Amino acid sequence: FKRTLPGDMKFDNAPLEEVSRRLTESVGLPVKIVCRDPEVKTLTMDLSGLTLASALEAIGEEEDRPNASWQLTVGPAAGGSKSGGIAIMVGPKKAKKPVTKR
Repeated sequence: FKRTLPGDMKFDNAPLEEVSRRLTESVGLPVKIVCRDPEVKTLTMDLSGLTLASALEAIGEEEDRPNASWQLTVGPAAGGSKSGGIAIMVGPKKAKKPVTKR
């Protein structure tokens, strides 16, 4: 998760399968990124120079659809194997609470 992604990890309405494939190629391990909202099928974002963990965090921070949470799985489970992998999830950014002065 600490490996830095290459400088060409820019996506413009890229299908999530393509994003997963390019992440897999860049880190040398099976990687799968999915969104829990079935309507979300593409990603537009620049992940260049980020670590794998910070890339998913950045996706979650940019997401503002209330039902869209993201999961990134790295390792054998991402490739369809029954053995374990590492999965991290992020959800949509939280609405900022208004500051009240007393």
